[in-house]
Amino acid sequence: MSDADGTRLARLRAVSWRDVLSVGVPVALVVVAAGAFAAKLMQSAPPSHFRMISGSAGSSYRNLAEKYKKIIESHGVKVEIVPSEGALDNLERLAEPRSAVDVGFVQGGLADGVDISTLVSLGTVFTQPLMVYYRLPQPIDRLTALRGKRIAIGPAGSGTHALALKLLKANDMDEKSATLVTEHGEEAARSLVAGKLDAAFLMGDSATPQVMRGLREAPGVRLMSFRQADGYVRRLKFLTHLTLPEGAMDLGKDYPSENVSLVGSRCRARRAPGSAPRAVGPPHRGGARDPTAARHVPHGGRVPRAARSTTSPSAATPSATTSRAASSSTSGSPSGSRASSTACSSSCCRCS
Repeated sequence: MSDADGTRLARLRAVSWRDVLSVGVPVALVVVAAGAFAAKLMQSAPPSHFRMISGSAGSSYRNLAEKYKKIIESHGVKVEIVPSEGALDNLERLAEPRSAVDVGFVQGGLADGVDISTLVSLGTVFTQPLMVYYRLPQPIDRLTALRGKRIAIGPAGSGTHALALKLLKANDMDEKSATLVTEHGEEAARSLVAGKLDAAFLMGDSATPQVMRGLREAPGVRLMSFRQADGYVRRLKFLTHLTLPEGAMDLGKDYPSENVSLVGSRCRARRAPGSAPRAVGPPHRGGARDPTAARHVPHGGRVPRAARSTTSPSAATPSATTSRAASSSTSGSPSGSRASSTACSSSCCRCS
């Protein structure tokens, strides 16, 4: 071996571990960071399938879920619609630790006794009114007039049932002061028309638009106007005062024949942790964009380019004006300002 070769070998042996680490550690850190970033991207990738819990067949919740299914599946994400008894059933099943559903529609004011700390709100979809139809000799505008009467309050697990009990309790009424019947919307409507019931509480999570349309045409059946609507809103903070304008359901027949005061709660889309989509809001109405509504976002939180021009039938959601008013009336303003009435359209009610 020559003297030059010996010198080079000595220099190589003189390289210290410190020199190796000064180069190797930064390279290793870069590799680890790149791997973690790639794993994060893989975790946040949009799913190819998710389950949406809705409501009973024909209900507004089910109809709305069908509309979202068409929109979302047009972007390559499979949606499975799961039936339920209504809004409370949706909330309880979403809140289960090992829930078999990913996203669903939930009515406001139902969280009593349910741990919702792990659920994520995707935004308000519409404001849903409570419709109280009754068959009595004289018009009524207070729930206390139903004391001692036969009342359908919706099936257990529905938002109708839960809200009816809250409103009756606020009037010091319960099963001891009235006969409470847990019938579905269609059954309750038939019983009311047949004279087997005196009143029926109906909401879109458990009653179909056809049922409510039939009741408005039934002889002797009236829609109750809540004279104390502002008082209910002040007492129960999750409620909103809605006004159904004269003729809103049928201009030709002038139904209703006068403005009707209603109370309702916001319907929100909620999802279990780690589920998709990231945001849900009302589909476009008649092609006009609602600037206050969160958009449906099935692809990792970003609206696909094609979705920006997507429209759906006008009956899908309330008007933009109704959405804005409902939002402003429940955004943490003082209780006095919350009592202001919001115009309510038949499309928002699902009651036409």
